[in-house]
Amino acid sequence: TGRIGVPPWRIDKMSAGEGQMTVTLRDRSMKSIPLAELEKYVKPGCRFCTDFTAKLSDISVGGIGSAPGMSSVVIRTPEGMGLFNIAEEMGFLRVSDGVNVEAIKKAGGQKIRKNRMANELAISGAIMGDVGFGVFFWNGDQ
Repeated sequence: TGRIGVPPWRIDKMSAGEGQMTVTLRDRSMKSIPLAELEKYVKPGCRFCTDFTAKLSDISVGGIGSAPGMSSVVIRTPEGMGLFNIAEEMGFLRVSDGVNVEAIKKAGGQKIRKNRMANELAISGAIMGDVGFGVFFWNGDQ
């Protein structure tokens, strides 16, 4: 049951922002934990990594830059696009426009500065690269 007093299978979503980790449970109730209290659980590699958007992945997903209840998805390869399209065709995703690309770039830049690894990487080039953006809703009930 851990820090929030519920078993993990009752958790529907977790998101971090404004100094809090917000946990939404399957019954739609919410619990919050100050991020400072979670610092001891951060893996050592995360303290040095500057790759906020997982630039070597086919697809990466996160909550930054998307509307509440939605997630931003970065698709980098034809394989990633194929998987994404199949998931949409099968009804696992609901796709809409409206990703705030600047918010993703800003968060990536903050990660670089926070980890003191800032160098010649340009957020719009080396970190973001040639990517496609979309917003989707994961229908976990199917």
